[in-house]
Amino acid sequence: MGNSLLENESAPFQVAFIPNQHDFLLQTLKPSPQLLPHVSKVIKLTPVQEVVFGLALTHSSNLDTQNFAFQFVKQKLPELIRSYIDIGEHCDLHDRSLYSSCE
Repeated sequence: MGNSLLENESAPFQVAFIPNQHDFLLQTLKPSPQLLPHVSKVIKLTPVQEVVFGLALTHSSNLDTQNFAFQFVKQKLPELIRSYIDIGEHCDLHDRSLYSSCE
């Protein structure tokens, strides 16, 4: 299917702005503590994309979405940092990047 939203690398950025642009989605997708982790899982975001997605949603016009996004980032950012620290312990400096893991 070539150019679908889910295959697009900028999908987290595009999805992050949907709640502000489409009021009907806010009515359908009620903000909850489970919403962001569920969306992240369904669209298969990487850990970096999860943090970017959460940060983008902290600017939502919906206060509940903002609050849940802050909580999501508060959980995901330390996990992301820990994963890079763990990778760093097992890889040479030239093997590390945001998109690869050393095994």
